[in-house]
Amino acid sequence: MQQEDIPTVVLNKFPEEDYPTIRIVEEQRLLFGSPRLERAIQISSLVISLFLVGFLFSSLYPELPYLYSFRLKPAVQWYWPNLAAVLVLLVVGFNLYVFRGYKRFWFGIGEILFACGLGWYATNKAVAGSVADAIVILFASLYIMGRGWVNVSTEARNLRIEKQGKRD
Repeated sequence: MQQEDIPTVVLNKFPEEDYPTIRIVEEQRLLFGSPRLERAIQISSLVISLFLVGFLFSSLYPELPYLYSFRLKPAVQWYWPNLAAVLVLLVVGFNLYVFRGYKRFWFGIGEILFACGLGWYATNKAVAGSVADAIVILFASLYIMGRGWVNVSTEARNLRIEKQGKRD
């Protein structure tokens, strides 16, 4: 039995400027003639569907206003700073991640400086009498300092530590 050739795509066959390209033209089909009318109908149907879902929930669960008044509203009033802090941390954390991706050396320098400030704060906290809190903060500072040196060493080859032997 003879094996048939399978068609394959071969890369790097052409110089970079001669790569074949496929142009995909998307034909926009409008149901109602104009794009503005189409968009208005989409928005109004979304509003109507949201109203219908709200009506359905209020019909199935008539005690929802009381649940909000006595359970949810006090929780929101009590925990809104926590929710705001979590949202801010998510945004700032993602931006730090992006910054680390583009400028890893400077991100590592920032981590080292932040860890130094955190260690300073931990020392002041220990001197003030809160030794248990100071130890936790100091360990967090040491971890951040280590991560900072790892980030700096990925960009600065002179600081990189290579493994010396094979580990079993």
